[in-house]
Amino acid sequence: MNLDYFKDENLKILFEALKEKYYKTSKLTGVIKICPQTEEETRKIGLFLGRSLKKGEENIIRIKEVEKSLIQSKFHDYNLGDILNFLYGSILTKQEIQKDLLEKKEEAYQQFINTFQNTFLFPWLKNQLMEKEFLHKVKLLLNRNSSLLYYIITALLSLPAHKNTYENLSIFASKITKDPHYFDLDTSNMSYLLWFLSQYFQVHYEKTRASELELLNLSGIYVDNYSNFVLTYQFHGEEYLENLSERKEVVILNLDNILKLNHVFAKNQKVIILENPSLLSTIVPLDTKYAYIITSGNPNIAFYKLLEKLENHTFYYNGDFDPEGLLIADKLKKKYPSLNLIGYEVDLFLKAKSEKILRESRLKKLEKVREKDLQKIKKLILETKRSGYQEKIMEDLKNIISHL
Repeated sequence: MNLDYFKDENLKILFEALKEKYYKTSKLTGVIKICPQTEEETRKIGLFLGRSLKKGEENIIRIKEVEKSLIQSKFHDYNLGDILNFLYGSILTKQEIQKDLLEKKEEAYQQFINTFQNTFLFPWLKNQLMEKEFLHKVKLLLNRNSSLLYYIITALLSLPAHKNTYENLSIFASKITKDPHYFDLDTSNMSYLLWFLSQYFQVHYEKTRASELELLNLSGIYVDNYSNFVLTYQFHGEEYLENLSERKEVVILNLDNILKLNHVFAKNQKVIILENPSLLSTIVPLDTKYAYIITSGNPNIAFYKLLEKLENHTFYYNGDFDPEGLLIADKLKKKYPSLNLIGYEVDLFLKAKSEKILRESRLKKLEKVREKDLQKIKKLILETKRSGYQEKIMEDLKNIISHL
């Protein structure tokens, strides 16, 4: 039998309401509410139901009432489901859609797991996925931008730092995604990459340019040769270094400068490495016999490349008495076992000690400090919950340096 009768526009609000009911509840029971707006709608629906309706008002209709009207009509061989399928095709209920969506999400998640299961990164990844925030981030990207997630994990697998090398960001991005601008700074792609890098290296980073560059540096990635630099003093070799050294000027060497150096050395082949630029005001007036490098916090690629140029030199390092400073000292000592840590005495810590109480999150970083020569200071920081800073012991450091 032809069901075109039910395509009548004047019956539409009745069957739309039935469709919505089925979509939300997965069944056709209970009541629906309709509000016919025209005389013809009110008349046609009332005629089908066998009762009068009120135009422009909400009418409550029991679904059993609709089924009864259908049975009593010439369409008695059909049920409401048949009519809805005729009008709207196969209707997926809200519950069915959610179930299907969950199954697809689970399938995508399992595929993600399988993709990286046989990589060296998987033990870390598996452990991180037990963390609520990390799991949420992964599933969010799988749902919104799965290709970005795959690129990020591939990037973690391919970090230049794994091989103790360095690579330009655009070249690195091009190798991973075929697009040199995919991980450009100030893009959402880079924001996600930085977040995953912070989880991988277990470091806190703030959304500042300095913090972002520091995290990329830790990964072996640099943005360009010019924004990656170190402060230096009293280096010799190239003609311009000789001139600047003679004039006792502090020199900013960027990565491009350093890579082009054919000849660079320090007097007496001794290099003092300090964390803070503020110490230069004490050092510059000295008739110093050493060269100096200021890291301004975590050493960057320019710093490491400069050290590579300094063959057969002796290195000395001093940094702040705080968790981050000790981590830098610990990392440098691990990378350069012959490096000498200076100024890490108990009496100097007590003199440099700040009154500000350190947060537990910062103190927890000290767990990673393994170097034996730093253990006394590490213990004091944990006991006092305070840090100490180089600026408070400038004269002491000057004295220590003069006797090296």
